[in-house]
Amino acid sequence: MTLQQARHALSMDISGGTRPSVFDRLAMIRFPLIVLVVCYHNESGGEFTQQLQGAPALAFAVDFLANSLGGIRVPVFFLIAGYVFFRNFHADASWFGEKLQSRARSLLLPLIAWTALWMLVLSIAQKLPVTAALLSGKSIWSTTLVELSAHRLILGFIGQGHQLFLYHLWFLRDLFVLVLLTPVIYLLIKGTRGWATLFVLVGWVSGMAISWASSDALFFFFLGCHLAIAGKSIFWADKAGLYAVLGWIMLRMMGSSLPPVGEKLWVVCGVVAILCLSAGLARVPWALDVLRRASRYSFFIFAAHEPVLTMVRRLYFAALPLHAPFDVFMAYFVIVLLTISLLVFTFKGMERVAPRVLQVMNGGRP
Repeated sequence: MTLQQARHALSMDISGGTRPSVFDRLAMIRFPLIVLVVCYHNESGGEFTQQLQGAPALAFAVDFLANSLGGIRVPVFFLIAGYVFFRNFHADASWFGEKLQSRARSLLLPLIAWTALWMLVLSIAQKLPVTAALLSGKSIWSTTLVELSAHRLILGFIGQGHQLFLYHLWFLRDLFVLVLLTPVIYLLIKGTRGWATLFVLVGWVSGMAISWASSDALFFFFLGCHLAIAGKSIFWADKAGLYAVLGWIMLRMMGSSLPPVGEKLWVVCGVVAILCLSAGLARVPWALDVLRRASRYSFFIFAAHEPVLTMVRRLYFAALPLHAPFDVFMAYFVIVLLTISLLVFTFKGMERVAPRVLQVMNGGRP
């Protein structure tokens, strides 16, 4: 295959008749990215790469899945969120009001609902000897809730990072903050003719820190907004797909020797590669239908996975002691599979017995 043919295979005219729409392609990548989120948190919580130090090939496989592939999941999600927010934009106050109301239902309400549910579960689990043993440690989960101040309880709902009772929900928190700033973001992008986006890019590359959102969140959300406001497709770089894949691989092979700018370039290459590869994946006859169907579980798995993953991992380690590196390697994948399967099963059960509760917990998503 020539370079030109390879580039053509990775590109797709998304406006053509029977070809997948923008939202079809975005739906295709949501579920795989959520799986990578679970893989990342399983590795960081279970320290599998450390346990596999004696088996470098197995450690590399786990690290590649959790950190190399998983390292680009957050930027992609914020890019999509910014792009979708301003797609089909109408410049009036009522449009912003409707959008903010919609995002309050899809982001803020699940953030509060899942946190409240987990606090209820914790308060019960901390009183039962069998489950209390699983909550031992230094995390907030091992702290008796009645001992916390009102200020600390509020931070557990809407604080930053590790202040949250469910740490992984920082994504919803940061995204809602950015949504509140969308009128300002719109004025900056329109008023500066895109120069504001360049300024945010420079800040991101230089390691600019902000207290109210992660720098990755701000830049990629801002970039997604810019693309939509400018009338560009989120897949505008499809023709660069092959170069992005090759660049991502070569930069990752450099490992810890990469300078800070190289790390940022690696993330950009990975984001472009993921978006562009969705075009090639859409050519597989069954992939579009299967992944589009699977995407309906994505938010529910994301919102619920961290406590379930932690419990599954601790129960697995308690029931099946790991003696050999291959046992650790298999445990890593089995724990991820069990967690996702359990959450999909729960989703299906709630669809039947508590559809309205599921609607709230899922942020109104179909």
